[in-house]
Amino acid sequence: MTLEDRIDGWERRQEAMITALDGILNVVETIRDSQVELAKWLATPPSSELPEVLKQLIASNHEVSKLMLQLGARMNRLPAEVARAVLDGEVR
Repeated sequence: MTLEDRIDGWERRQEAMITALDGILNVVETIRDSQVELAKWLATPPSSELPEVLKQLIASNHEVSKLMLQLGARMNRLPAEVARAVLDGEVR
């Protein structure tokens, strides 16, 4: 291996190390930015609206459950209604 080949190899390794360190720097910056955002979030006083929002969510969920039961009942009646319509000659 010639001296020139060895120097080329070192240059390639050096470039690879620079690229890797740049990637590490990007990760460190992302972590730092995330920590800053987390610190801001932790410093924010808690919301007093949470209990009311939870009550509204529970009420909405209950309403959706009732609607789903009604829809299920309609779906259960559908085959009989289709059969009745066919027998009565309503479907053309």
